[in-house]
Amino acid sequence: MYLLHMYSSRSSASRPVNDPDAGMKRFAVIVLLILIGFITVIIIFTRLGKSVTDDDPFLDPMANPHIRVEEDIASD
Repeated sequence: MYLLHMYSSRSSASRPVNDPDAGMKRFAVIVLLILIGFITVIIIFTRLGKSVTDDDPFLDPMANPHIRVEEDIASD
């Protein structure tokens, strides 16, 4: 809310502004900022999630006794 107050106080100067697209421009800037913030949060959570599961033995398919695969197939 603080940024919106600053934005509105800066845009409404002492002279009147006759821009019919001012509301749409404000909406576009707000949507762009929200989109950048959302993408930033997604990137942070993705990196944190990958670092947690790197050494998890429960996610290692070779440690699962129900999955039967040979480690060295070309031993002929």
